[in-house]
Amino acid sequence: MSGARISSVIRSIGRSSFFRNSVFVGGIFAASEFTQETIIGVEKYDVGKICRFGVFGLCFNGPFNYTWFRLLDATMPGKTLQIAVKKLALDQLVAAPIAVSGFFIGMDILEGREDIFREAKEKGPATWLAGCGFWVPAQLINFKFVAPHFRVVYVGIVAFLWANFLCYVRRSHGSSEADLTEIVERVESRA
Repeated sequence: MSGARISSVIRSIGRSSFFRNSVFVGGIFAASEFTQETIIGVEKYDVGKICRFGVFGLCFNGPFNYTWFRLLDATMPGKTLQIAVKKLALDQLVAAPIAVSGFFIGMDILEGREDIFREAKEKGPATWLAGCGFWVPAQLINFKFVAPHFRVVYVGIVAFLWANFLCYVRRSHGSSEADLTEIVERVESRA
């Protein structure tokens, strides 16, 4: 392939909103793990773990959000309160469980764990419930006020906070719903 052809391909990829949004979300996830490692005061950053979070955001969360929001906007155009509430309900009842399970399963795959479903089963329901408290107001703002072409970026910025929570939950040794409820209460009490 010639140099001019390679440059043309790179420019085309750079113009792709799918690609830009996916890279952005990958960066958000990597930054979240970096932030968590900074907060806990690690002596040496776990570059592999930071990269795995970035790869997860790039390869799963970014593409998933991009596709999901385009589907919602195509099937339910508009920003009325009624439409925003419908999108919000679908988001929390359909997309959120997929995203939470995908997070735990995806990270387990990237880390080479033997039982890739264990953490999703143990931590998924409580994480989804915590997510409802976080994402319901965030997504209501998204669906009511944010222009469709800015949705993934808006969610990415808000997701920086959420991804920090996911990094924290992933790092926690507790796996029961009671343990995660305690974690959520500790995080809320600090806010």
